[in-house]
Amino acid sequence: LGGREVVETWRRWVPLGRRHGDWPRVLVGLDEGGPQAQVQTEAMDGVLSFWMGWVISGVATGQMGGIFAGLQIEQLIEDSSMEQVLRSWIIVSNHDIDRLATKYPDPAVRRFAQTLQFVLPGAVCIYYGDELGMPGDKDRNREPMKWGWMNETNEQFNVTRTLVNMRRYHRALRIGDFTVMRSFSLLAFMRRTDRIADMIIVLANPLPKPIQEQLVVPEEDLLEYTLFRDTFSGAEARIHGGTIEAKIPPRTVRVFHMVDEKGPSGEQYKRIYG
Repeated sequence: LGGREVVETWRRWVPLGRRHGDWPRVLVGLDEGGPQAQVQTEAMDGVLSFWMGWVISGVATGQMGGIFAGLQIEQLIEDSSMEQVLRSWIIVSNHDIDRLATKYPDPAVRRFAQTLQFVLPGAVCIYYGDELGMPGDKDRNREPMKWGWMNETNEQFNVTRTLVNMRRYHRALRIGDFTVMRSFSLLAFMRRTDRIADMIIVLANPLPKPIQEQLVVPEEDLLEYTLFRDTFSGAEARIHGGTIEAKIPPRTVRVFHMVDEKGPSGEQYKRIYG
């Protein structure tokens, strides 16, 4: 049977099996066949999204354009649903493929790829040891956990903790919708929830040179002169005429969150939205 036929077979039998208590309560699929294989049926609780991991790899290594990657993810959501994609586990490394430290020996590229895993829609799945920078290719990546590497002098561990805290703090990164922003060179998109203040704008530059662009922000509830600040660097950008302009350093992901300013520019949201 092909992937879709297997899923359809489970779709028919799982509801019956669950009623009799004979089947697992959680059904997770595997999408190694590509984006079509990630389209879930109602019977599936989630998907191991290797496809999203390969998209991240393509952008990080320059083999896939940012705007193309964003449009492909948007198409995936259209073909399935936002809820289904949010339930999918983003796989960038596991026991069958190279670890992050081996696949991306350049720390800047590794951080770029790992940051995308934390800001794209889906559930972050970290293969044990990747948070510490453990190396290993697909034939040698099941070594015991190096617990001695877990300390504040380990830069990879610090990066992972920062990303975990960022995702924990920003609600839109966990449950927000995904909207592509058109760009010449960047992977640009926004994540937002039912609360405008949760809005996140992600501008990812995979190129080995800085990129400065002005992009349209397709959000009608966004007010003029709203301040956004990058979670990592503190770099700031304001909304002007429904656009945002920023300079993104090489191989860097800027994660801009809305700033709750004091004074007139901040109070305008409270007056309109409460």
